[in-house]
Amino acid sequence: MAAGKDPDALDSGKLLYITVGEDRMRCQQQLTAFTHAYYGSQYDVDNNCVFGSPKECAAKIQGFIDAGAKTIILGPTWPDVEQVTRLAKEVVPQLQ
Repeated sequence: MAAGKDPDALDSGKLLYITVGEDRMRCQQQLTAFTHAYYGSQYDVDNNCVFGSPKECAAKIQGFIDAGAKTIILGPTWPDVEQVTRLAKEVVPQLQ
């Protein structure tokens, strides 16, 4: 209220960098290369990113939704049509 805004009117959101793939370690390495170049080596990929199979990705995203996040922004780290297609067809449909 101090800033003149009603806190109950605010929605929560989360930006999640994401890489979908069957090789979980490779997905993690790709995210590490991107996030460490952008944010620095202190960036915690395991806690702040989503990676792995579509099922693993959906489960982690669902955890944020269940915790109350109203807006989820999924950020592939490079322009890759295959990644966006997999997100749309294999991950998002699993979310509730």
